[in-house]
Amino acid sequence: TNMENHFLYVGLQEFFDVSLLQMGKMLHLGKMSYHSLNINKKKPGTLKLDNGTLEILRKYNQYDLQLYEYAIQRFSANRESIDKASLLFHRLDCKSKEITFLFSRVWRRLQKEWTLHKESQ
Repeated sequence: TNMENHFLYVGLQEFFDVSLLQMGKMLHLGKMSYHSLNINKKKPGTLKLDNGTLEILRKYNQYDLQLYEYAIQRFSANRESIDKASLLFHRLDCKSKEITFLFSRVWRRLQKEWTLHKESQ
């Protein structure tokens, strides 16, 4: 009920790109983009739990699991409104902005190093 009555939009982290596009479309924000920072290139291993521990976790988190399932159903219904081409262009646009951002950081660093080098001569 809270999700329906008090939240304009609910996205999912595992579908961040699609969530961003859906929210932008819903709010008529036009193109939305972002660039990722501090990404862990070495993913941590998956924790293996025995069945007994999993059952205890499911029991104590049953309402969270129900809410998450509902959010997935709601998200999936909205997801069909975003076509694959829009998602692809969005990802390419974000990558382009990320590359530009990284290049500008490198360029500023090179300028700083060059200035320090010239001053030390």
